[in-house]
Amino acid sequence: HLFLFIILTLNNITPMKKIYSILLFAFIATAFISCNNDDDNNSSNLNNELLVNGKTYPLKAGALEYYGNESGNHSSGLILVTTEVNENEEAEDEFFNSIFFEIFTSERTIGTREYKFFEGELANTFSDFSEIKIMTETEDMIDIDNYELTAGVLNIISLNPYEVTFKGKARNWDDETDIVDFEGHYKGNLYEYDYSEE
Repeated sequence: HLFLFIILTLNNITPMKKIYSILLFAFIATAFISCNNDDDNNSSNLNNELLVNGKTYPLKAGALEYYGNESGNHSSGLILVTTEVNENEEAEDEFFNSIFFEIFTSERTIGTREYKFFEGELANTFSDFSEIKIMTETEDMIDIDNYELTAGVLNIISLNPYEVTFKGKARNWDDETDIVDFEGHYKGNLYEYDYSEE
């Protein structure tokens, strides 16, 4: 409809006004396309957070650990936490929450792609060893809920800086009827460690 309007309008104006009108319509069309592209790629506008059953936990740091080649697949761990962490993997806060993905790849390093949940060790998946830890502080104790991931998708969008999104389901280790939804986003640097020789 926009182009039909341009053609009909240009037929009824002087040559100088035609040039001005063409430039104006070109600018409007460019702005319109740019806005649509921003809407389609809005992952970078998301907050760094983990949502578990509707409750939000801000993600502040993370690490990527390489464990070695197991059963023909390379094994790595991606952990995201709700506390600042120093380069010695020491947490700033005593109590914090986390999500951990055990990732299997055919190559030594992880790549930008989608990793789906799989019960076992299959390339380009994350395993059932992946988990969420939620710590709740009460007056006299700390309650820790451990949830094993049972379904979902991990999407590694970029590597420098790292950007990931994830979504799925998890089951409480102590109560199999306690099944929760989780999702989240993290964009930032990750500490990188190689534990393959240990």
